[in-house]
Formats: sequence, structure tokens, C-alpha cells
Amino acid sequence: MADSLDEEVRALKAWIDWAWLHLGQATLSSSARREIRDQMKEAGKALRLSLQRCAERDREGRERIERDRAIYNGQPPVMRLLNIDGISPLQL
Repeated sequence: MADSLDEEVRALKAWIDWAWLHLGQATLSSSARREIRDQMKEAGKALRLSLQRCAERDREGRERIERDRAIYNGQPPVMRLLNIDGISPLQL
């Protein structure tokens, strides 16, 4: 999901950049300029929503890390390796 969301943000930014470059062309009619501006408004709304979703995703990731740190009190979890013969567990 992270990759598709990041790609969506990149695509919207690229489209808005393209629109700004082409908006100043003298060959565009006033109706074409109006259409581009309307599409830029919609793209701006979509970009804001995508950026909010990115921020929520990042915040959830930070909260998960903090929650994991609280569970282990900053200590790594104890891992045990079992002997292949099954005789005794070795604690690391």
C-alpha cells in the first residue's frame, strides 16, 4: 500500500507541475485555461487527501514502534534456539 500511495502523490505532483507549465502558453484558449485550472483544483484536493493518508500511515507506524518499545521496555526480546536433538534449549 505504501508504494501505491507514494506513487499517487508523485503522479499528482507531476501533473500539477505540468499544468502550471502549460497554463502560461499563449496558444491556449480561455476555455482550455479554465479547464486546466478546474482540473488543477481537483488534483490539489486529491493531493491533499493523499498527503493526509501518508501522514496517517507514518503516524501509525511511529505509534506501532512506540508500542513495541513499551512492551519490551527498550530491551530486545529474549530469543531461544532449540537444539536439533531437542535435548535442551539454548538461551541467547
